[in-house]
Amino acid sequence: MGQYWHIVLKKGKKTAKIDPQYYGEGSKFVEFAFSPDTLKVLYKLLKDDWYDSQVAIVGDYCTSNEGKETHKYDAISLLESDITEIDHIHTDQLKMYDPLKFERMGFTRLQQSIKIRKDKFYVVNKTKKTYIVIERKDFDTESCVAALLWILVDESSMGHGGGDIQPDKHSDHFNKNAGRWAYDSICILDDDDCLDSLKEYELYSDFGSVMYELQYLSNF
Repeated sequence: MGQYWHIVLKKGKKTAKIDPQYYGEGSKFVEFAFSPDTLKVLYKLLKDDWYDSQVAIVGDYCTSNEGKETHKYDAISLLESDITEIDHIHTDQLKMYDPLKFERMGFTRLQQSIKIRKDKFYVVNKTKKTYIVIERKDFDTESCVAALLWILVDESSMGHGGGDIQPDKHSDHFNKNAGRWAYDSICILDDDDCLDSLKEYELYSDFGSVMYELQYLSNF
C-alpha cells in the first residue's frame, strides 16, 4: 500500500501539516510531488504567511525524531487560507453543507486564481544561505516540481514498506540528494534584491539526473 505524505511547516512555535488531498491531489508521493499545483501552494504559503519557515516532506513511516514530531502537527485549512475552493462536482449531490468537512473528505481544489504571475522566482534556503531560481518554463514541468520536493524529503521516510521509496532501486546520485534541504528555513522571493550574499544552488545541473529518474519513478 505504501505510506501517506504531508508537507510540514514550522515557524517559531507555530506548526502546520498540509494534506495534499486538501488541494485536490493524492497523498502518495508520486501523486502530489509531480503536480504543478503543489508548487503553487508552496509559492503562496512560503511567500506570505509561512515565509521563512522550516519545511519538509514527511511520510507516515519516517523514523527521524524531527519527522516523528511532525505527526503531532495539526492540519491547516487551505480553504480558510483562501487558497482552495469547494469542488461542487463532488458536493452538489450531498444533503449537507459543511465546507471544512468537505475539505477533510478531499472535496476541495486549488482556486484557479492561485497562479505564479512572475517570469521567475527564488526559493531561498536561509539556513544554508543558498537559493534556487525557478523560471516560468519550469512552472508546469512535473520533474522540476518533484526535484524541488525531493531535496525537502525527510530521508528517513524512504524504504519502509511496500510501495514506498526504495533507495536500493535508485542511483547513488539520486539517493544522496534526498533531503538536502529538509527542515531548513525556506522562503520565496519574487526579486533578487536580497540575494547578493547568497550562493545559487544549481538545480538543473545538480539535479538533471534526479529529474530524469523522477520522470520514470513509479514505485513510491
